[in-house]
Amino acid sequence: MKKLILFVILLPNILQAQYSTKTEFDYLKLINQQGNKKLINDNIKNAVIKANTIILNTTESANAFYFNELAKSCALAEKPAEAIYFQLVQRVFYPNDSLSNSAKSIFIENGLKHNLTREKINYFWKNTKVINLPKNKLKISAKLLKLAILLYDKSVDLHIKNLGLQLKKQNYPLGQWYKDWAFLTEIKVKEKNKKQMLTLNKASDTSILLRLDGKLQRKAYTRAIRYYTKTNALTEAKTLLKEYKHLKLPFFKRFAVPYKKIRILLKAI
Repeated sequence: MKKLILFVILLPNILQAQYSTKTEFDYLKLINQQGNKKLINDNIKNAVIKANTIILNTTESANAFYFNELAKSCALAEKPAEAIYFQLVQRVFYPNDSLSNSAKSIFIENGLKHNLTREKINYFWKNTKVINLPKNKLKISAKLLKLAILLYDKSVDLHIKNLGLQLKKQNYPLGQWYKDWAFLTEIKVKEKNKKQMLTLNKASDTSILLRLDGKLQRKAYTRAIRYYTKTNALTEAKTLLKEYKHLKLPFFKRFAVPYKKIRILLKAI
């Protein structure tokens, strides 16, 4: 009886959420059909806010079509990485056979525009089939995080952060792989270098700075020192500079160390 009363109380909110998502979907579809790129771009910002509020919602029917249409918006706005991301969201959280059948060619097209190989595109598609997904929603979210990181594009960084934050709020243990990505993103490492630095499938508890070597390690240290100097985290910048000096540095890199130290000292004044 108590469960029935609770359901009756919550029913208006559930119906409202479904109606709202359906309304937003209709609006997205209308704008996409018009093909006005400026209007599409302007609307994507609001659509993404809506997406973040419903990403773990259970109203599957409305959400599936909403995320599919949002992916179309991103594709029309020439944002293929974001388009792929929202297609992945739809596939892992709100699977729909009719959408999967019609969306695969669009997914491939977005992947090619993002310069993914066909092998990589197939990897994303295969790994987001229902049969290959965990049963637990939090584990599905963690899998989506890894796939999104593998897109290596700044346009999806905020989406990754938002999803990661939701998992943290629910006390889901994110591994060192996520901490590595968050660190490299924070210190503004270029995506092409992130791709070389990150190893998402190897478990580790140590800092990525200590696990890298050679040129990539020097790049990561340089970015970190520059970032912490710029943001006035000078104690951390000094600590990293001391570690950096003990690396195997080419002559011109050793020559530049005093200049890094001067920048830190000037910031402290």
